[in-house]
This record gives sequence, structure tokens and C-alpha cells, in this order.
Amino acid sequence: MRGRTIFGKHFLLMIEPHSKWMLAKFSEALPLKTECLPDHVFESIESAEKFVFDLRWADLFGQEPSRTKR
Repeated sequence: MRGRTIFGKHFLLMIEPHSKWMLAKFSEALPLKTECLPDHVFESIESAEKFVFDLRWADLFGQEPSRTKR
């Protein structure tokens, strides 16, 4: 997932030091711009990273990753 092009990729923007993150997305083409998505704000880095992982997974494979309990 990290090796793919940056165009259209979701990422996290820290909006409060080590306590709040917002989902953002790179533009699909040059010039490279960013778009903030204020409907998706997280207070846990773990939940924020999981959300971005799931979005990137869905972009690659067309569905959310399946979760199994251990």
C-alpha cells in the first residue's frame, strides 16, 4: 500500500499535537494539492490509522478487509 502513487491517497493530518487527527486526501493529478475531510476527525491515532488502512485496502481490493478475532 505504501508503494502506490501518492495521487488520490488518503493520509492523516495532525490538527492538535498528539491528540487529534483529521482525514485528508491528495489530489488525483498535478499540481499536487490536499483536501481536508473535516467529517473524519479522530482522537485516537490507532482508530485513525485503522480507518486510513481500511480506505487504502478498499481502494486496492474493492472491499474492506475481513477481520477475524484471535
